[in-house]
Amino acid sequence: MNFKKIDILLGMKDIQRLPNTPHHRGYNLLEHGLVVGMLFRWFASEEDVSYDINVFDKVLLHDYVESVTGDLNACVKKFNDNTAAAWDIIEYEICHGDANLLPYSDEEIKKTMTDLQYRLFKTCDYLDLWIFCKNEQALGNTSKKLLTCITNCEQLLEKYTDNWKLFKSVQKFMNQYEP
Repeated sequence: MNFKKIDILLGMKDIQRLPNTPHHRGYNLLEHGLVVGMLFRWFASEEDVSYDINVFDKVLLHDYVESVTGDLNACVKKFNDNTAAAWDIIEYEICHGDANLLPYSDEEIKKTMTDLQYRLFKTCDYLDLWIFCKNEQALGNTSKKLLTCITNCEQLLEKYTDNWKLFKSVQKFMNQYEP
């Protein structure tokens, strides 16, 4: 048994998401991974997207590497070509320095999945963030960063669903969702 993998997993509880955005409630990587995994499972069933345990493992632990690097906002990672390239180098160096992390690099995750699986995974990833932010908004959080995060999520959801040609059940969920 590889106990280091368990230590990394448990470390995900200590990494809070949205570190630069004011929010009322806690939101850690382990919680996020579980919610994304369950959303993926349920919407995959609804949308008839097949997957195996290896894909599900990648969905559940898609932020596993961030247990070591910390959560860096995607807006920072992808701010421009230079920051994206710098993040790719950091992730490459960290993942290639630890065999436990390598299977969970962004590159390896994408290689594991079909295009449809990857699109659904990213849709569920951003859907969980959108749900969290909508709940924060319902609690009275009207910070500009939170509202920007909601808008960014909605734009990315449109991107990964091909302007809602895919995953209509997700759109239906969002349209009826009330925090």
